[in-house]
Amino acid sequence: MVGDGLKSQKKAFQFICDRQYKDGHWEDFYTLAGYSTEWVTAYIGYHISQISNFGDISAKKASRYLVKNNRFFGTWGYSRKVPADADSTAWALALLRITCPGNISLLSRLYTKRFLKKHNTSDGGYKTFKSSIPIRIFTKLSATSFLGWCSSHNCVSASIMSLNLLELNFQNVNYLRNSQNEDGTWNSYWWNGPEYATCFAIEALKIQKLLPIQKQLDRTKNWLKNQIVSDQISAFNLSLFLRIALAIDLIDCADLLMNRLIREQNPDGSWPSSAELRIPPPWMVNPEENITWSYELLGGRSIRLDEKRLFTTATAILAIQKYIEYVQKK
Repeated sequence: MVGDGLKSQKKAFQFICDRQYKDGHWEDFYTLAGYSTEWVTAYIGYHISQISNFGDISAKKASRYLVKNNRFFGTWGYSRKVPADADSTAWALALLRITCPGNISLLSRLYTKRFLKKHNTSDGGYKTFKSSIPIRIFTKLSATSFLGWCSSHNCVSASIMSLNLLELNFQNVNYLRNSQNEDGTWNSYWWNGPEYATCFAIEALKIQKLLPIQKQLDRTKNWLKNQIVSDQISAFNLSLFLRIALAIDLIDCADLLMNRLIREQNPDGSWPSSAELRIPPPWMVNPEENITWSYELLGGRSIRLDEKRLFTTATAILAIQKYIEYVQKK
């Protein structure tokens, strides 16, 4: 299956490369703020940077775009016009650390890591926005509470910790251990469903050596085994499930998921749009509350798909790479 994976990656990388703008950026997820550029470019760039056979040139182009467009000595946001946030900045830092360490050493020395640390909350998690003031001004919602957007988020916390940008401490690890649901999942804030947060939480827990995590791993194993029997799993979630299976050494499940993921690939090398970005109202701390979500709206209470198929495809590329590396090590 490794050979099929390499062929699949090559087609997917060509799809992504063909849609990269000359200045190095990609765009996806249309919302009231327009398309995401900085966040999407950082995420995609990081994912393809992990595939040395294909991704070097495009990842470096993305890095140059991010370096050129950074604000405040090394912070990034959803796009150039949206205030900087911890999640976008973390993905950019992770990419730049790989592709141009000379530039990022300067940036991190001045501001970037300090910016991320300021988003680390007293409970050990990370919030998307440290202050409501910049995003309040941008959205022009002067009378609205931004408590939800300025609280700890499992998906943001897990991705930042899994990228290993800042040294994990006991408080960080306890945040992840304590925020797991009984069924083995972690609720996402910005994503429709627990798959994204669960994937990165498991990967973050696996790289730390501070506290025992077997209870958390066993819960997630049972949950994953129950999930993969469904024949209605999106390409985005198949990719995340594959990464989870590899992280917790469920190789039989990983083989099954790898096979299904390759079969889902479109002839043009992409995977169907299935990354569901969820935008809670700014005041909402718990988006699992019983409210109606819309695929038609562009702002609060909406779910937005990666209509250009780039985010899902990048996620699938790295999941396949992790499978190939896992099998080759065995």
